[in-house]
Amino acid sequence: MNKLALSFITAFTSFLVIGCSDKSVNDDNKVEVKPSSAVESEISQSEATLKESDKIKQNSDSINIPIHILKDDPKEVKYIEVKKDSTLQEKIESIIKVLSKECFNSLPMKVKLYPGNSKVRIELIEPKTDSESRVSWKKDYLNETTKEYTINTIVKNIIQEDYKGDWIKEVQLYYDGKLISLD
Repeated sequence: MNKLALSFITAFTSFLVIGCSDKSVNDDNKVEVKPSSAVESEISQSEATLKESDKIKQNSDSINIPIHILKDDPKEVKYIEVKKDSTLQEKIESIIKVLSKECFNSLPMKVKLYPGNSKVRIELIEPKTDSESRVSWKKDYLNETTKEYTINTIVKNIIQEDYKGDWIKEVQLYYDGKLISLD
């Protein structure tokens, strides 16, 4: 029985990894996020020893925010380029849009920023279709084996500790009006 359970867990993990790898991205690995945003692939490094290239990069007009995509290579880092004068809401929405596409099969998420206290609420929304969707937050990303992955992926990428400006300090994830936690 234990071997059967282990086989199911291994198969599910493989499907999850395959599901998070979006091969529809064009050859130069750029994904359109907003009119002025793109994601660039970069050779990754260990999370324990962050290189200078794994930090937020700024120039006079834009900011490149690192996004850790946990798919084929858990160390892979991509960057979202956003305009420097974008609002915090726009920056967070850009990150969420890429995470949704790259890791969660484009499932919708709604962002609500609480001004002044550096907190954001992210609501995970089931797609509204007449027939049952093939992919669901509840079935695929908030079940017993994937809930921790979902929480870690979203929170880790929203909290940008190296960002030198006004940024998010706390992330709350909600599904169906209820706060998601590791029970």
